[in-house]
Amino acid sequence: MTATPPRTLSPIIRDRGGAVEPIPAAIAAITGQPLTAVVRTLWQCIGALKGISGVQGEVSPEDASHVALHRFGYEPHRLYADQRRHPVVGELLGTYARSPGPCERLLAICESGSAFAFLGDQVGAWTGSAPTTLSALVRAGTMELDAPVRFAMTVKAHRPTPIAAPDHKFLESVAIPAFALADAYNIEVLPVGWPYWNLSFPGEMTDGGPGSGATLVCGEHELLTAINDRVRQLEHAGEVAGKLLAQLKAAPRR
Repeated sequence: MTATPPRTLSPIIRDRGGAVEPIPAAIAAITGQPLTAVVRTLWQCIGALKGISGVQGEVSPEDASHVALHRFGYEPHRLYADQRRHPVVGELLGTYARSPGPCERLLAICESGSAFAFLGDQVGAWTGSAPTTLSALVRAGTMELDAPVRFAMTVKAHRPTPIAAPDHKFLESVAIPAFALADAYNIEVLPVGWPYWNLSFPGEMTDGGPGSGATLVCGEHELLTAINDRVRQLEHAGEVAGKLLAQLKAAPRR
């Protein structure tokens, strides 16, 4: 399949185990490539750049990211932060918002190692699979507006590039237990269009508030996590209720 970049950031396809690193996640959100392809390409770029990147042969994250984006069919357009300029995130986003022309994909790597993908008011981050908003990341503490930015540039698609196939075996290994739990606890799972699903939880797995019975999740990892979290909450509530009932039964009658 050949990528024609949509006017949205892409969901991050978590088709590998372990923690998700910020820079591969940001590149995945920009390019639509699954994480396995992004991580593999980054390591290939690091290997190719070693020996020409300095005395110690260390490859900077911005150099590796630049080359990886080029391999995925993107070329740099505007540079907002580099060795000479280190704006904080808030300043960077202000400059980005005032840039002329159509909104472009922006990769920002912070001094802390955090990295984000931006496209207008959408943000892609390693903490979630679906694109989110700036305010949501700030509220969650994932993004600090006064954090210094190490490197930031916008990119433009300059050639069609095939989207790599994700690791379907890994995705299935995550989805199978998710569907098994959903079936066991009467949780309805409705596909919305891969990688999104709507979850509908039975009444005993909600807090009774508006919207607490329905959840939209993105990707197999979030599917399993959301179902597993509700199941644990239900079981914990049952354990607490059981202990209280046992205490009431054991209490002396007056």
